[in-house]
Amino acid sequence: EPAQPCTVKHLATHTSGLTYGIWNRDQEKLDGLGANSVLSGERAAYKDSPMMFDPGTRWAYGIGIDWLTLVIEAVSGQRIDAFCRERIFDPLNMTDTVFERDGREDRLVGIHLRGEDGALGPFPDVGPPPQPEVYGMGHALLGTADDYLRFLRMFLDSGSLDGAEVLKPETIEWMLQNHIGDL
Repeated sequence: EPAQPCTVKHLATHTSGLTYGIWNRDQEKLDGLGANSVLSGERAAYKDSPMMFDPGTRWAYGIGIDWLTLVIEAVSGQRIDAFCRERIFDPLNMTDTVFERDGREDRLVGIHLRGEDGALGPFPDVGPPPQPEVYGMGHALLGTADDYLRFLRMFLDSGSLDGAEVLKPETIEWMLQNHIGDL
């Protein structure tokens, strides 16, 4: 049991104690013992996610972002794909950012990883399966550099792009603050 409850802030700042196996060998071992990974896209896998440390005590990149998907869906009443399309992609004219490959496989860039021998080799696909029950936002999107640049331009312009406000300026200011102290 964690010493304190995990909060939305812990999820958003990667201080939740929830990690990805690719970045945490202990998590990787647990995943190898049959724990369901959120990468499966199954809602039930979220309840099986063990914490590798108490919330708020360390920083580690992990599935907190995937858990935020469930929070956003609960608060908005929409699936995350519909929420993102309506609130982010359409207003920013990000026409080439998607959740499903739908015949775009030939446009995907391969991922490579340096092995223990130092050589680069292909990395297995980490994307969600087609039409998952849950799109975990730590690994669900596919998009182009042009679309990502539109998102960055919105961020750099205090939350707006081409007259569309996606985030309030004070939200951008808050996002740029240190929320994890010395972690």
